[in-house]
Amino acid sequence: ALAVLNAVGENELSEQAARLVAVEGQLTNISSLQQRTSSLYNKTRQFGITAALIEILSMSSLEGNAMKGVRRNKFWEGAVTK
Repeated sequence: ALAVLNAVGENELSEQAARLVAVEGQLTNISSLQQRTSSLYNKTRQFGITAALIEILSMSSLEGNAMKGVRRNKFWEGAVTK
């Protein structure tokens, strides 16, 4: 009877050990997935910021080039004399 009880106890312990190993593996996978997700989020966020900066700089450059074609002094002189 004692041998049967001992076998049942070992069976329970081995089952719990197997569950523990499975949970540890899942935690490792979750940690890896979290790192990859964080990296992807940061890359996507940086891409959006870079795209916005390029758009701002492009518009600024276009406005600067457009203003070069207008001679302010002559424009305002004509407006004041009329």
